[in-house]
Amino acid sequence: MRGLRRMKRSLPQNTIALVFTVVLLSSCAVAKTARWKPSVDTADLQIGASRTVIEGRMGKPTHEWDLPSGVHCASYEFEAGRLGSRGDASMMAFMDVATAGLWEVIDEVTPHALSENRAPLRMYFRRVLVTYGDDELARGFFEPYALVPDNGVSGPVRWTHP
Repeated sequence: MRGLRRMKRSLPQNTIALVFTVVLLSSCAVAKTARWKPSVDTADLQIGASRTVIEGRMGKPTHEWDLPSGVHCASYEFEAGRLGSRGDASMMAFMDVATAGLWEVIDEVTPHALSENRAPLRMYFRRVLVTYGDDELARGFFEPYALVPDNGVSGPVRWTHP
């Protein structure tokens, strides 16, 4: 009888400890899955950047052409990042609770962590048109299908994500 009373008193403490442990473990994969993950550092991609720096970040251009005014244009398509998913994060949290934290261990020890292995549909690709002068320095950054002025110069660049 005495052991039964002790077990009843320790049951809430065990439950609280289990919930606390699961919450600590779940925050890792859940947070990684829910947030935006940029793939390209766009800090250096500004007017005046060299073509070498731009292609180092965005890869080779998909199309290139010259305007009648002599300005060289290059169109780039690159992976800008991975979109966070609230649905996936909710499922990760559920799996953490359902497996008492074992899901976090499985996610971390697999060769390609499940929370980082996003399907291609979750990738955010961006297209950018860059104009260059004869010195191979960027004169302007434009959205696709934007009207490019004859001199190829744009305003300041503000890189945003969805």
